[in-house]
Amino acid sequence: MSMPELDLETLKRVDATFVGQGYDDETFRRMLPTLRAYLEAVQLLRQQELGEVRNFWTMLAGGNR
Repeated sequence: MSMPELDLETLKRVDATFVGQGYDDETFRRMLPTLRAYLEAVQLLRQQELGEVRNFWTMLAGGNR
């Protein structure tokens, strides 16, 4: 299942609905690359066999267990 592209407006709506931090647009823009990488990696992690990948950061770095 593919995740929809996360954009500034979507991030602001998610924040307003669930978190309520109300950061300014520049802060949200700086968050976007990290959140996009996380959402992409989570999909890949969920496809791995349990125990195959130690953690998210190891996977992003391309490391082996």
